[in-house]
Amino acid sequence: MVRKKQFRITEWDWFKVQLRLRLLEGNGKWFTTRYVFRGARSTALEKHFPQADIQCMFWCKTTDDLIRKKAARSEHFEYYDTWVASEKARLRETLREFPTLKKQVDLRKSVVFTVLHGYGMGSAVVCHFHNDKVHWEMSTDSVPE
Repeated sequence: MVRKKQFRITEWDWFKVQLRLRLLEGNGKWFTTRYVFRGARSTALEKHFPQADIQCMFWCKTTDDLIRKKAARSEHFEYYDTWVASEKARLRETLREFPTLKKQVDLRKSVVFTVLHGYGMGSAVVCHFHNDKVHWEMSTDSVPE
């Protein structure tokens, strides 16, 4: 059925759709990225990062391998910094299409980048990148300094 009634969609709504569509094209068996937006995130995360409207989560087989071999944090950073920088570049590219949002979204403060470790039945947070800082969640038993 075709309807002639129009509905309004905000830049924010369309931006969220664009991010989710882009991720569907890029997710694979060994690397997955997922976005969660304010209101759908955990209250603990909102408490620790109140400025963030977006959470970008990464899971990669590489993270699981690094944790399994008890690699030092410095070895983890070799991968994580690149993932965050790459995703920030993609976000900037997507935001260029939105005249209002590109002025409002500060990628350092509006986005929390979270690295996950998959343990089979779920996942655990390794660390968060926010406001040019890294916040480690995983214990030093699992990820030595």
